[in-house]
Amino acid sequence: MKIELDDVKLVRGAVGGSTEEVQKTILIWDLDFFFGDQKKYVPNTNVMKLSSYYKQLKYVVKLVKKEGDEKTPFDQCYLFKEDIKTPNPPINWLLCNEDKIKWAGEAVKWREDPDLFNSVVLSCRPDYLLYGLTGTPEQRADVIRLFDNNGKLLKHIQNYENVYKAKRTIIADPTSMWNATTEDLVTALNSIKSKKNLSFENPVNIERIIKDKRVQDAFLQLKLNSRTQLSYDPVSWDLYNEVIDFCKRLVEEKPSFGIPTPVFVYSKNAFMHRDDTEAAQKDWEVLVQAILDTRKRGIHIKIIPPKYIQDTPYFFIFSCIAAWTNSTYWRRSWLEYISLIYGGKIGWEAQKYWNTPSKRHPVFRDLLRQTYQNQELLLGEFKGKNSTAQVPWELWKEVFKFNI
Repeated sequence: MKIELDDVKLVRGAVGGSTEEVQKTILIWDLDFFFGDQKKYVPNTNVMKLSSYYKQLKYVVKLVKKEGDEKTPFDQCYLFKEDIKTPNPPINWLLCNEDKIKWAGEAVKWREDPDLFNSVVLSCRPDYLLYGLTGTPEQRADVIRLFDNNGKLLKHIQNYENVYKAKRTIIADPTSMWNATTEDLVTALNSIKSKKNLSFENPVNIERIIKDKRVQDAFLQLKLNSRTQLSYDPVSWDLYNEVIDFCKRLVEEKPSFGIPTPVFVYSKNAFMHRDDTEAAQKDWEVLVQAILDTRKRGIHIKIIPPKYIQDTPYFFIFSCIAAWTNSTYWRRSWLEYISLIYGGKIGWEAQKYWNTPSKRHPVFRDLLRQTYQNQELLLGEFKGKNSTAQVPWELWKEVFKFNI
């Protein structure tokens, strides 16, 4: 079985009959693009595919790019919104056009027509000219969609090559693609193995890859670039070593990934800390152990903390440890990092700084209080090296014995 490239007949045949009797206008308003930084915006794949679909049906398609474009007469308008923080159109405009508006996007998923992005729309080649953006590699990339929204392989897709002779290929499928059958996943991955400088728009599920040898072999054939995010949940310690071993193998077999390899770690319990302090403690232990294990193996992991402060009363400690793994000082020990960030001290000056923790920056003092008993975390440097710093352990025990 293989994925076949099809032409415009795919769309015309799906709707049936002629579509040339009446020319209608479709207005597309990508709110994230309209209200954001348009020069750096990464085009929305679903927007481009929907535009392509209607253009192949001989509709006139207009994209709202600047203020006033929304006043264009139209028969149907699609409002796209991926980021919940993005503003909505003016309320008066929404009320006046209520009967002709359809919403789409992650931020308004509950309002989206589940049949809007059917297999025919998703099989269309993207309308690369819609946004008129060519300034960044992402804006000039080839964009491919391999599965429909139900996890079924798209058997016939149109030619997706960009007119800009792209040097990058982006797989635009959601993370749900990794729930597909082994046969479909292997077929999909084999269909793109010849593509160079390839990345996935959404995180790759490592857990699925390490559990399925056929999928893993097909994945490792891909010519990946460092923009591919590797996502997994380290709750299951039975899989933890396999995940890290796979990352090590990936670094060795895919030099284009570079070293270090970013692995984005999160927890299923990350948003439950307010109701479950044991979950918070468990997550903290998981993160610390993950950092220690991977630093010894020469693998750099980047931690993603809870997204919003209100998600957990322990946001502070998770945010600080995440900031360390994402900073330019990730090779240094945890103690050196917090001394530098919160005291501006390093080397011998930092060692003098440690002798009077109660007089130092309150953030530094609190971080030290919570972590000083874990010497491996406190002093361990990248690739298993230990700092030679002279640490006043007995002084710290005395200072922090009352947990202050």
